[in-house]
Amino acid sequence: MPLQFFPSSIVDDHTLADDPIGHIFKLFDIDNNCLVLLGDKFFFEPIRNEVKMVFEKAMEFDQKGSRFPICEADL
Repeated sequence: MPLQFFPSSIVDDHTLADDPIGHIFKLFDIDNNCLVLLGDKFFFEPIRNEVKMVFEKAMEFDQKGSRFPICEADL
């Protein structure tokens, strides 16, 4: 069977990229928070959680006059 290459984006399970017959160019696994680019898997949930935390803190600081909280060590 000839080697297959899938140049378009796919939304499916990341284990599909483990098939040795085909090469996945770009695959997005919504359920497992995984992006596959050229066969390399990137699980992005930890990064997404940190970005969300930074965003929520920035919104909180903005609502309090755009000030960072006073550090107890500075008192």
